[in-house]
Amino acid sequence: MGCWTHLPLTICLLGGNNGPDFAQSICHVFLNQSLNSEITDKELLYTELLKKDKLEGNFHSFGLLHALRDPKFLEQFLIFSISRANELPKFPLIYNLI
Repeated sequence: MGCWTHLPLTICLLGGNNGPDFAQSICHVFLNQSLNSEITDKELLYTELLKKDKLEGNFHSFGLLHALRDPKFLEQFLIFSISRANELPKFPLIYNLI
């Protein structure tokens, strides 16, 4: 089951301890950006899963990809992707999405 196929999994990935790693993977796969110089094992795993979903045409992101079109949301998302997991409440637009 891919990352996008089950809503609770998407929520867990962004809101869990590895949320920034998942956000980095989103940035890499869908925004063609890499903000961290070091890639964690989790980020590598998420990137592989997301690339597979993208190749299979599975874009069911439950609103995340659409939200990333908003400049304010994108700005928060990019900053969140290089933050620590326990900082999610500092990003209200992302927090409200998940």
